[in-house]
Amino acid sequence: MARPSALRRLITMLAKLHRRRSPAPARSVPQRPAEPPLAAAPLVDAKMLVRTERARAALGRIMELDQSAEPTWFARVRAGETVSVTADQWQQVSDYLQGVPAEFVLSDAAVTDLLERIEVAEELMDLRQQGVRVHPCRGSIISAAAARDLLAIARQAQANEANRRNHQPPSTRTEVR
Repeated sequence: MARPSALRRLITMLAKLHRRRSPAPARSVPQRPAEPPLAAAPLVDAKMLVRTERARAALGRIMELDQSAEPTWFARVRAGETVSVTADQWQQVSDYLQGVPAEFVLSDAAVTDLLERIEVAEELMDLRQQGVRVHPCRGSIISAAAARDLLAIARQAQANEANRRNHQPPSTRTEVR
């Protein structure tokens, strides 16, 4: 499990990565429409609770979650009510998600983005444990598949090195008597 200071850095990194950046002038990458701000999405239904639980379960794989209870108004939503949420209640959602902004659970696309980032963080943590530190260029983030490929390469290199140390090939030098 990660240390509290590392958790804060990870949460800050996730929040920074969630911010939309304008594309470089040379690129013509289509932009996803921006997620609605919290003020424009005040109603919460049961789907948001499912997304919240998916996010919290994924966060549990990369950090130690506190045992805080879910916000009390979640019970009303579970009962089938559509709830209008205040800024304080959005903060409760963020607190329940260990500081991850509540915007990540507003839509399926946003929670999918968060889950992908968490998966990348998991793979990068595994790489670091293997002794490989990845420093993406210009704040870009690699995909989970690329991180898994790097991890496989690191493990193979370590296995090759261990084999080389334990099973030295026979010497090419011939001895004359």
